[in-house]
Amino acid sequence: IKLDDDTKSALSFIDRLSTGQHNLWPHDFDFSETSDDELTEAFGYWFGGHRWANSGDTFVQFGRDGTGSMFLLWYYPDLNAPPPVVLLGSEGERCLMATDIDDFIRQLGSGQLFFNETWSEPLPNEIDEMDWCELRRTIHEKYGLGDEPPEKIAEKARLTHPDFPRWVESMIEYE
Repeated sequence: IKLDDDTKSALSFIDRLSTGQHNLWPHDFDFSETSDDELTEAFGYWFGGHRWANSGDTFVQFGRDGTGSMFLLWYYPDLNAPPPVVLLGSEGERCLMATDIDDFIRQLGSGQLFFNETWSEPLPNEIDEMDWCELRRTIHEKYGLGDEPPEKIAEKARLTHPDFPRWVESMIEYE
């Protein structure tokens, strides 16, 4: 997939966030790009076959969490906007996270953490592990924070894009 300049810029921004002074921990997220071949192999395991490869849908992985869950851009047939951000979890989770990469970046700066398919307030010990104000400031400078909480952004994605969990279910080849 040839990424447009805005998407490349957003991915570069997330890479800098996750490896620079901001260190996204306690967000369980590491910037991680994979080759098409590596992603095809991972999807073969995840889906139990390669039926997904004939669907016309393509993906770009840009992150993973500590358990191996994959954060991806989903390019589905008839997409006429920037791709949504989806998650394929190491424990079988399948989640449409954000309408696009910009909204995902805003979610990271919301002050909430993503875990088990939901956004929640960090625990007291997690609050002190990151300079949340600096992270918000950095994101706001480039993307604006907006006033939508992360769950509202995810809801907007579900109203804007096809049902990702249902698509995943239709592609699984093992039971």
